[in-house]
Amino acid sequence: MSNGGGAGERVYSQAPPPTPLFRSWLAGEPERHVRAFELARSWYLEGRRIEMRALAAELGVSRPTLYRWAGSREQLVADVIWSFADHLFRTAVERARGRGARRILEVARRYTRWVAEAEPLRRFLDADAETALRILTRRHGGVQGRLVAAYEALLREEIERSALIVPLPPPLFAYLIVRVGEAFLYNDAICALEPDVESVLTVIRVLLDSGSASADAA
Repeated sequence: MSNGGGAGERVYSQAPPPTPLFRSWLAGEPERHVRAFELARSWYLEGRRIEMRALAAELGVSRPTLYRWAGSREQLVADVIWSFADHLFRTAVERARGRGARRILEVARRYTRWVAEAEPLRRFLDADAETALRILTRRHGGVQGRLVAAYEALLREEIERSALIVPLPPPLFAYLIVRVGEAFLYNDAICALEPDVESVLTVIRVLLDSGSASADAA
């Protein structure tokens, strides 16, 4: 039973820092950065491969300029995917009812189901599976670390407001939730999206219940 911090806090939620392009998009300025990021987002939604040469040409900037704004192609794609994933997670948090473990489960249910139904993500996995899995499931890929941080913040909020008890330090427990989701969403063997949302929720529920059981036994 552990609701405090501890070792691993800086490890499990690690992610590459946001690129200048992503920071500008979040801030809403400058306009040329926002336009560049929105164009990359639109290509992702359309299932079009985000290529730096083609993107730079359409924006009317040089490739070195685009790389300076966006980092590598993988960084740009990771930021684009996270821009959608972050919106889904925040929406799940806003709509979730209840407190404590119930709220954590509700957020996980909504978020995981929406990801499982995301057609652009499925197309990306079909078209470029190796890159997609690297971005989605590796600690420094640009998505996993940010999602861990989002779950950690939610866990800490529920620990504070509803006395939620979790069996591990929040950073590690958040990482475990994310890894469970990955295990039942992505099939590494065939590099595809094969969602099993109910199994995700079953495992997370067991993990949350173990925290309550530990508290009762103490």
